[in-house]
Amino acid sequence: TLWPDPRGLWYDEGTSHKGERLRTAWRMLVRLFCDRWNVIGADLLNEPWGATWGEGKPMTDWDTAAAQLGNEILHECPRWLIFVEGIGTGSKEGGTFCDLCFWGENLLGLSHTH
Repeated sequence: TLWPDPRGLWYDEGTSHKGERLRTAWRMLVRLFCDRWNVIGADLLNEPWGATWGEGKPMTDWDTAAAQLGNEILHECPRWLIFVEGIGTGSKEGGTFCDLCFWGENLLGLSHTH
């Protein structure tokens, strides 16, 4: 399975190429569904609750990983909309803390994204 990772991230802890399994799965889905008239988009990953957003942490920054993955998908299927869910509670240090947010709801980091 690709998810759920017990840490709430988009890759398995023991994987040497971070996110490669997810990218492989999306390549397969794009090949299967890009030309379908009734598929308009893709939600990249359900509830990346263990991720950070815009904190400069390449191992956990979901905004960077989602942008790369979304761009790869759009390269193969430019007509799709790409949906990116937010993170979990975030961090006080990164300015993204939200104790009232449910998993995938926290988009406070958008203001920190370049």
